[in-house]
Amino acid sequence: MDDMLIDDFTRNNFISNLGTRWNSVSDQVMGGISKASVAYKIIDGRPCLHLSGDVRLENNGGFIQAALDLAPSGSTLEASNFTGVRLSVRGNSEQYSVHLRTPDNRRPWQSYRAHFTAFAK
Repeated sequence: MDDMLIDDFTRNNFISNLGTRWNSVSDQVMGGISKASVAYKIIDGRPCLHLSGDVRLENNGGFIQAALDLAPSGSTLEASNFTGVRLSVRGNSEQYSVHLRTPDNRRPWQSYRAHFTAFAK
């Protein structure tokens, strides 16, 4: 099966190859005071989505994220033919996570998660 490319970041309008929009999200959705932003950048000749922000622990906060729905309008992406997810990341040697939600995740905080360290080069 051919790989499905979620985004190659060659457009700078925050619309993925799937037609859905990248967003920045922070703990402000639950009363925190962290600040997040996403931007398109070219790093080492490669286009990328750059997540940055200020993570604050006050008010029980402590997260920022880049979020993307994989299917439009709340529908579910048919992904049964795929066997995994591949990410190309670069970071500041801190731990990050990728969260995937399915219809089985009924609560907003539920997801399937994988943690990784994003190293600088």
